Amino acid sequence: MRTVKQIKNFTAAIFRYLLTFFFSFYTRQLFIDALGIEYLGVAGLMGNVLGMLAIAELGIGSSIVFSLYKPLAEKDQAKIHLLIDLYRRLYRYIALFVLVVGLGLMPFLTAISPDLENIPHYNIIYLMFLANSVIPYFFAYNSTLYTATQQDYKLQNIRSLFYILTMGVTIAVLLWFPDYILLTACTMLLGILSQLLIYYMAHRKWPWLKNKAEGALSCDDIFIIKKNVKAMVLHKIGDYSINGTSNLIIASAVNLTAVGLLANYATITHFLKACVQEFFHAMIAGTGELIAVSPKEKVHNVFQEMNFLAFWFFGLCMTGLYFCCDQVINIWLGEGFLLNRLAVLFIATDIFVMGMRVPPYIIKSGAGMFANDRFAPLIQAAINLSVGIILARQWGVAGVAFSVLLSGLCVPSWFRPYVIYRDYFKRSFKTYIATYLTYGAFLGVIFAILSYLFFLYLPTGRIPELLYRIALVLIVFHIMIAVCGVLLPQGRACFARIRNIIFPIFNKLCRKI
Repeated sequence: MRTVKQIKNFTAAIFRYLLTFFFSFYTRQLFIDALGIEYLGVAGLMGNVLGMLAIAELGIGSSIVFSLYKPLAEKDQAKIHLLIDLYRRLYRYIALFVLVVGLGLMPFLTAISPDLENIPHYNIIYLMFLANSVIPYFFAYNSTLYTATQQDYKLQNIRSLFYILTMGVTIAVLLWFPDYILLTACTMLLGILSQLLIYYMAHRKWPWLKNKAEGALSCDDIFIIKKNVKAMVLHKIGDYSINGTSNLIIASAVNLTAVGLLANYATITHFLKACVQEFFHAMIAGTGELIAVSPKEKVHNVFQEMNFLAFWFFGLCMTGLYFCCDQVINIWLGEGFLLNRLAVLFIATDIFVMGMRVPPYIIKSGAGMFANDRFAPLIQAAINLSVGIILARQWGVAGVAFSVLLSGLCVPSWFRPYVIYRDYFKRSFKTYIATYLTYGAFLGVIFAILSYLFFLYLPTGRIPELLYRIALVLIVFHIMIAVCGVLLPQGRACFARIRNIIFPIFNKLCRKI
């Protein structure tokens, strides 16, 4: 049952991400032609500034979802209601805090990026971005039960519908009324409507959400939530410092145009990361249930399989991005929108390094181990910010990309799995390190083979070259994956599980035909 729900969640999410990706390809060129690349930089900068305020969420959502696993399994509706009611009340206070602090930041926007003075009515744009950040807090609790019960695919379907509507409005505005304020206002209104629809669906499915919860949570429940929130706030601060400051540093040290150039690559990298991460994040609730009812030996075997899948999927993303992304940008927007190869290498490598941290995160979240590595993100953030600020003026975007990669390698790539091996699996961490290095060696061989093959021959013409590169990356990479599947026990186990899922579905389809 867990696997079926995970497949539904993943399928719905992938559909939405495919929509996002293909619409983005069309609208990005339209956006640049109608408004200019500087406005892409404005969107990235505003997102980073307000992303800082998301720290106020304090990890409450993750803590509440974890606390819901047990009462959902026991069908304890009274406790579920109390947890959701607590979530709702806390998020209202967070919304007020974000609004007040967000308004307080307005006078300092031009200090962050002087280029904003050249953008007409940037304060109005900022206020609409702020509204987009505040309003979802009033509705977030409606989505929690869908996530905790592994029914996120229902939300994804709603988001896909409204994304299509948003893109339709975006295209119409850019073609006939090219105005960034109008575009932002339309996007904001459609976002509010999607939240209202989810609110209606949740209250129809769980009518008791309309009522005030009776009773109170136990002291033990409150203690666990507080403990997890205290740990998660450090993770939130660290995550923002790592993932939410790149555009701020580039806007300050370089210019808004450089932010816009990075945003074009981010369209591709975010799509790749989102698709693969969604596949794994769909496993979190199921893994939490698995951890609650299964021995650690079984959980460790599942973790090994997830680790192999991470190497497979994120390794393919890294390889494809490095060898094909420039050609995609060139066909899509033109040579003037390319980053230098060093920046692309750092961005591509970071996808793999980040991806290999996902399986340990799933185990950590499923086991509720939020406090065990709470200081690691702060150390990572300190490395990222210090190196990024220094190198941004010398290397530009490449310097910021290198700082993100370096900070990820220095801290969470080894400390997060070390914690789950030490505190949960009670096993030697050396086996994980050996496996990680093995995957790295396989990737090195793949890069060497592809570099040599592309050196020997490349077809003429931009589109033939891109198709040739994609085909060769897929062939070489999956030959090596097949070798790994034969040589590594976790690879054999992973392939066996895939066969057990796919073959029954295939046989069922054949019988129907």
